[in-house]
Amino acid sequence: MRSKFDFHKASLHVPAVRHKLAQTVVALSLILTIGGHWFVLQSVAWMGMFAKFS
Repeated sequence: MRSKFDFHKASLHVPAVRHKLAQTVVALSLILTIGGHWFVLQSVAWMGMFAKFS
């Protein structure tokens, strides 16, 4: 009797998902390392000032 779920096919995609997740984590780490969070904070501050004084 065949199972309703075929877990064997689903397990083939786990390495691809793990690889993409690792790439995303590395990219975010590099952005934070070079000061990307300050860019985000500064952009929010400028948009707030623009909205307030326009």
